[in-house]
Amino acid sequence: MPALKGKELADNIKYSTHVSLNHSFVLAGIFAIWFAISRIAGFAHLTNVHYLNYVFAFFMAYDALNKSYLHKREYINYFSGMMIGLVTVMLAHLWYSIVFFFYLLIDQNFTHLLLHKVPQIFLAPELSISVMVFSEGAGLSVITGLVLIQYFQWRKKMDPYLDNRR
Repeated sequence: MPALKGKELADNIKYSTHVSLNHSFVLAGIFAIWFAISRIAGFAHLTNVHYLNYVFAFFMAYDALNKSYLHKREYINYFSGMMIGLVTVMLAHLWYSIVFFFYLLIDQNFTHLLLHKVPQIFLAPELSISVMVFSEGAGLSVITGLVLIQYFQWRKKMDPYLDNRR
């Protein structure tokens, strides 16, 4: 397929960004709902429970990538695909860490519980914990973006080195 030019390229970037942003809000909501369920059920103190968020992130980013792929008439290049996975997961963790910061301001008992499980934090513990949550999401987004485009190309039987149609 020839390289996209001008208006078509701008439209594809705009659509991919729109899809990533929408999916990041939904994913942040899923993170918050999962945290609320685990907090109500009484197992939020187990910090390993949040690893299920990684599974949610992968499938939500895959859905964003697939929607963008189908919108572009079954065409997507490697960089755009990686960007969609990276942006979707990173923005979701940003939105979630902001909400989590405000939750930690309200629930001091949970904040103290987390402070006993993380390394020494002396200044602004709520902010520090929220930044750690975002940092974890930033790392996860890179891994998800790289793994996702490889998995997507394998599933769609695309040539990993060429931007081609199925």
